[in-house]
Amino acid sequence: MAWLGVDLHTNSFTVCRREADGTQALATYSLAAADLDRFCATLDADDELALEATGNSAWFAEQVRCCVGRVVVVNPGQFMVIRKSVAKTDRNDARALALFLEKDMLPATRLKSRAESELASLTQTRDLLVKQRTRLLNKIHALHNRHGIKLKKEGLSSRRALERLDIARFSKLEQVELAIVRDQALNLTAAIRELDREIEAAASAMAGFEGLTSICGIGPRSAAVFL
Repeated sequence: MAWLGVDLHTNSFTVCRREADGTQALATYSLAAADLDRFCATLDADDELALEATGNSAWFAEQVRCCVGRVVVVNPGQFMVIRKSVAKTDRNDARALALFLEKDMLPATRLKSRAESELASLTQTRDLLVKQRTRLLNKIHALHNRHGIKLKKEGLSSRRALERLDIARFSKLEQVELAIVRDQALNLTAAIRELDREIEAAASAMAGFEGLTSICGIGPRSAAVFL
């Protein structure tokens, strides 16, 4: 049995293999199929492996899980040994992970399932689009306010209100600006509605959805975020 610390990057990973007698071996692999297979061939069924949670850690864990006895994905916000190291290198990070894995002192984080990850990404994209639309609506409001025209920001959130905007009263340049901003806001509104449908459909197929939506005040989108 051995304990392996993996310092994972987008194109490569560095491994420290710590044996029961305290000896260590270090190696670096490219994150390519051939090198990943070569790395998996060095693993034993009772080995334990640790890596920090990053953008591709869930994918990497899936690739090696069948080759080892245990995979620990570490919460980097709680593992200060690496974050605040004065000699931070790939090799030192891998050594620290292997050492603390052997002592069973690593703060593990829960990995999302593939369905949960995809749903989380979808809700994050919706949030991004909503913020972009809000900035555009604020711009429309500011252009009207510049001319002493009072608009309610809340009213601009509806498609009908945007389509009925009277931009003829503005200068030529302002009309161009308003038309472009309005059209972009309308496109974002349509995209957000499509995302809402997909989010609700994906979330409703997951365990726990009905229980969450049965709570007063929690709708499909909130339930999706919780899931």
